Amino acid sequence: MRKVLVYGIVLQSLLFANTRLETSIISTTGFEDTLANEVRNVNVITKDDIQKRGYKSLRDLFKNTPSIYMSKKAFGDVIDMRGQGEKANTNVQIMINGVAMNMTDSSHTSMPFDAINVDDIERIEILPGGGSVLYGSGTQGGVINIITKKTRQDFYANIASRYQSGGSINARFNIGAMATDRLFLRASVLKDKSNGYRYGEKSNGAYGSFGLDYQLGDNQNLSLDFSHYSGDQTVAGGVSKKELDKNRRATDGSYSMTDIKMTNLNLDYGIKFNDSWQFNTTPFYQKTKFQPKGSISGFEDKKIGARNKVKYNYESGNLIFGYDFIYNKGINDGHFDYMIPGRPGTPPMRYVSTSKGSTKKITNSFFIQNLFEMTDNFSLTTGYRFDHASYKITKYTSTKKALLPAFPTTPFKVATLDLKKSENNHAFEITPSFAYSDTGNLYFKFERGFTSPSANKMQNKDRVKGYYPSNIKSEKFLTYEVGMRDLVLEQFFQATAFYTKSKDEITTDMVGMGEQWKQYNIGKTEKWGLEIGLEQSLIADKLKLQESFAYTNTEVKDAGKNRWIKVGEVVPNVPKYKFTLGADFELTNNVNIFSDTTFYGSQKNSSYEKISSYSLTDIGVRFKYKGFSLTAGINNLFDKEFYNSVSGKGDDKIYSVGDGRTYYTEFKYDF
Repeated sequence: MRKVLVYGIVLQSLLFANTRLETSIISTTGFEDTLANEVRNVNVITKDDIQKRGYKSLRDLFKNTPSIYMSKKAFGDVIDMRGQGEKANTNVQIMINGVAMNMTDSSHTSMPFDAINVDDIERIEILPGGGSVLYGSGTQGGVINIITKKTRQDFYANIASRYQSGGSINARFNIGAMATDRLFLRASVLKDKSNGYRYGEKSNGAYGSFGLDYQLGDNQNLSLDFSHYSGDQTVAGGVSKKELDKNRRATDGSYSMTDIKMTNLNLDYGIKFNDSWQFNTTPFYQKTKFQPKGSISGFEDKKIGARNKVKYNYESGNLIFGYDFIYNKGINDGHFDYMIPGRPGTPPMRYVSTSKGSTKKITNSFFIQNLFEMTDNFSLTTGYRFDHASYKITKYTSTKKALLPAFPTTPFKVATLDLKKSENNHAFEITPSFAYSDTGNLYFKFERGFTSPSANKMQNKDRVKGYYPSNIKSEKFLTYEVGMRDLVLEQFFQATAFYTKSKDEITTDMVGMGEQWKQYNIGKTEKWGLEIGLEQSLIADKLKLQESFAYTNTEVKDAGKNRWIKVGEVVPNVPKYKFTLGADFELTNNVNIFSDTTFYGSQKNSSYEKISSYSLTDIGVRFKYKGFSLTAGINNLFDKEFYNSVSGKGDDKIYSVGDGRTYYTEFKYDF
């Protein structure tokens, strides 16, 4: 009897691990396959993973995700992988169905993650480090591809509502059905209203999506995905440590209030001509807009393009080649009107600045990737990409400045820029892989990638001569990576070690309130680290555990002409490590208890001041009965104090505090 029980437990564990290996993945080739057939280590978050935890947003989800570090900014969130720091918004590609959310004007630094409904997500594929051959510019940190639901079902529908302490509430509805034997339709809506942890912080938004999947024939498929988000958010300014010690929810009375809109439209067509040839094309449209409340200032970004790929399967491997076209237009309007306090006995000075700028970036890219299976156990993946980007940038600024009460009616200074420029870049990859067992795989990857300059990096500004071209070069990086994946004692295990050497990284030397700046290509930085992920299924599949550890070390080797960057120092705003521990216990057939604990290592801010390490623990319970489910939990169980950001140094440091302990309850009914 004991042997039967042991064999049963082992079999269940093996089935659990194999199920993970059979998870679908598309981001590494552009064509759907399984994780078991992918030679590199990729993290996949499925819709079941999302549902079990009752995540409200991508922000909650990524907090507990291996290798990802999040920080919060005025316009939204920043995701970092592998030590990019302040450059994460240009060196980590965040995609929806293969289309990057990153804007051509990177000065706002953040992503509007509230614009994505987690109920619409089929899975999230995370590729730490690399992806330059398939995705081009800005993949040094990695690629995150958010894939929306496309699974065909006869019928599904659910309604849900979530309440969180502080007065936050949302309501959601999702429906999908086969309209005919070939046509699948789905739709979802969400309304969210949230009060932040700090006084005065809040957000309000509405989301809607529609999708269809049409089977044109036995070997042809057409799908369409449309989504739109409209909302606003208010973020409080930072405060001193003295004020935080009095009240963690305190603010300095200043707020950043922003309207956010995002529209996505994707059309995907695939055809399989025969066992050898496949073709896929994905035309897309994306529009993102940030608009500060009560201001004419704002950022607007439009993308129109198409990704096209052909796959050829031959006897000992497969060949993928493709062409990408992206037309990207960015608009940046700014208006500043503020007082500069005068010295004793001197009136204050009024400063007014109005700027208008636009950027057009057209990218044409060709790539090829080949997987050659030399033997049953040994394979070699090689790839190359050529990327041509052309820019057209215009900029106009009018500035008025004078002591009060006198104030000029004509501009004090006018600066203009009309710039045309093009960039050619190359990327390549060589990845040998050795399958040493039925479940084990060892690989080595060498990759050369790049980050082409964003629009705002193409220009310098001087108080005297105004705008002028920065003449900066594209960033370039080399990555060496070794990794393995296996079932160890019938449990899933993967580990990766990496070393990245980059040069010509782009940085900005800013003077005053946007009156003057200069872009630099700094000399060299080095980044190296280790990423480990484990999963176990124990106690007759009742208990599932997940652990991950990511260690990242960075060092500036050459600062070039930048006077603010210190050689030998770490890259600012990069934690040394991140450790996660997740547990899910099936108490009964209807009751699950789960918890997530995340440890963040120490880091340094941009003034090279140390920010201490901290840990966060979330717990929850989920009750299911027929179609009804109830989920309740506590985030930041021990009410740990941590910070979204810390600026300045010494006694002048300013802190943006993270959320303290919060409670939530979610009701859901599946029809």
